[in-house]
Amino acid sequence: MSSIVLSRRGFLGGALGAVAGASALASSGCRRAAGEPGVLRIGLIPSVSHGPVLAGLAAGTLAAAVAPLTIDARLFRAGPRVIEALIGNAIDIGITGPAPVVFTHARHAEGTLHVLSGCASGGASLVVAKGSGVREANDLRGKSVAVTQLGSTQDVALRTYLRKNGLALKERGGDVTIHAFAGATVKQQMAAGELAAAWVPEPWGTRLVQEIGAVRLVDERDLWTGHEFASAIVVAHGDFLAHRGDDAARVVEAIQREIVAAKRDPPRLEKLAFEEIARRVGSAGPRQAFHDSLAFVDYLDDPLPSSVQQFADDAAALGFLPKVSCASLFRKPPPKTAVVATP
Repeated sequence: MSSIVLSRRGFLGGALGAVAGASALASSGCRRAAGEPGVLRIGLIPSVSHGPVLAGLAAGTLAAAVAPLTIDARLFRAGPRVIEALIGNAIDIGITGPAPVVFTHARHAEGTLHVLSGCASGGASLVVAKGSGVREANDLRGKSVAVTQLGSTQDVALRTYLRKNGLALKERGGDVTIHAFAGATVKQQMAAGELAAAWVPEPWGTRLVQEIGAVRLVDERDLWTGHEFASAIVVAHGDFLAHRGDDAARVVEAIQREIVAAKRDPPRLEKLAFEEIARRVGSAGPRQAFHDSLAFVDYLDDPLPSSVQQFADDAAALGFLPKVSCASLFRKPPPKTAVVATP
């Protein structure tokens, strides 16, 4: 089985190495703090938890909110890549899970990142292969498990779940192995009997259940008090907000209106988000799976700060971060300053 096996060094390298490189570029004087003139660049992931943003792109509501600026939306495989692009000034606003945000927050100056809004709670599950014999956490001993990206929010959730259930990774003297695969490869390897389980975002959890007979062992919402945790939040770089805070506010307000619309009219959200993913990546998978996966996601504009802090605490318990407070991520950024044109 070909894969990336995630040791502690590999985890940190994937989650933070690219961010460090992008940060070095930014600090070298190459960063254009105000972004590109006439454009607002958004980075997101083609997942169900990003549904309101995808729907807003499809409906044109985000474009209308920032007109006459142009929206430039860029899709990424997972959250660590979104944050890499944000720190490297390839995008202006990112939608991502909390784990890559807290990794970056822990290693940069206060005010580098600001959380502007929530987007979704839930939308991730531990799914086990048909015939794997896995019925509880202890059955994962000696097994191979996958996530879609090292350093992602699902990766931290999986490692925390294993730790809390007394399971250790092979490189730490245990016998559970974590691999990093794209969603389609997770499906292929699980169907072939190479993977016992995977902690994946929607719609992949539902697709694995419906397409290869996998079993949903854990809906991650069930592990959280109140059945809620931040799985998609809207984030911007402090430098961008200082120069173009009004532009950021307009697109965030549009995203929040789409969250309200998603609650009021789920079929509209489903249609628009599905079509936007299909338009941008070529295939969104079966429509029925996308429809059914919506039952595992809750859209809300509250970024759920306590759950973001919990992800930071969990990463620290895993040995990947020092203990860090996330309070400054949620403080209102300083007022926008005027950009003085250089003669």
